[in-house]
Amino acid sequence: MKTSPTCRMQVLVVTTCLLLSACTAANNASPTEAVDPARESASGLPNPASVFCQVQGGRLEIRTDTQGGQFGACIFPDSSECDEWAFYRGECFPAYPDESQPEGKTPQPKQDGSDAGIAAQEQHPAQPVIAWVGHISSTPAGAQYDDFVSLMPAGSGEIGISGMTPEVEAQLVALRDGAGVEEFPMFWGSLSCSVPDYGGCQLLVREVKFGQILVEPIAVDGWQGSVVCSHFNSTPSNVCRNAFALAGNFPVWYGLWSADPDILAQLENLRDSGQTVQIWGQLLAGVPDGNGTQIQVDRIDGIDG
Repeated sequence: MKTSPTCRMQVLVVTTCLLLSACTAANNASPTEAVDPARESASGLPNPASVFCQVQGGRLEIRTDTQGGQFGACIFPDSSECDEWAFYRGECFPAYPDESQPEGKTPQPKQDGSDAGIAAQEQHPAQPVIAWVGHISSTPAGAQYDDFVSLMPAGSGEIGISGMTPEVEAQLVALRDGAGVEEFPMFWGSLSCSVPDYGGCQLLVREVKFGQILVEPIAVDGWQGSVVCSHFNSTPSNVCRNAFALAGNFPVWYGLWSADPDILAQLENLRDSGQTVQIWGQLLAGVPDGNGTQIQVDRIDGIDG
């Protein structure tokens, strides 16, 4: 078990990455082509699909189709690629590079254009993982898999976990059975199910952080889920704070807040109602709210049924 006596501040400088990707896009476009301004959200935040591509280790290219329209392509380390929005929606995902596959880990289906690869992609699309929190546990000696992650809050699910590169895998191994600031790290990556790993699912991690994390806001664009009661960081501890539980089989939580009094009243009315809603806004990570995150909501819509 590894403990850390001090809280360490880690800064993820997304702004720098975005500037680098903008340079890459400009270099790949013809001199007369301009980057589509729609790549930035209406709120002025970065395009979430572009950010997700970069967080996953991809290289963003802005391309022009035969009709003159522009689109983003996410190029992965193994040279496979996806349309950035298809990757963000979990309709396409990268191959696990054979040369960097950690020992004892199972690769994700390779997107090589083969019938088998396409079928695997369509049947079991990957789900983006953005600032999910969990505890990594070792399994007993002789078990089929060597570790798993328990997603937070408790009861959100237990699944296999693997690093996208040997370096990330080494970080995950070091965090097994951690305590203190290393007990509940935060993950960015993708989740695939019906794969041979613990619980039949695998969280493929591109980046892991723990301790105090400061990141630039990430756009939240129509995420689906429900408003629930959280007691995280409440005074007194029995006071409810709003949290957003993602829809799906793994209802991880994010803290929830709005500067708009009308939206804040909507959130209060929706809390624990069980109604599925869509939200828009921006996500902050490494803040004193639910699971160390907070979605600052500027729009919320109900979903019938």
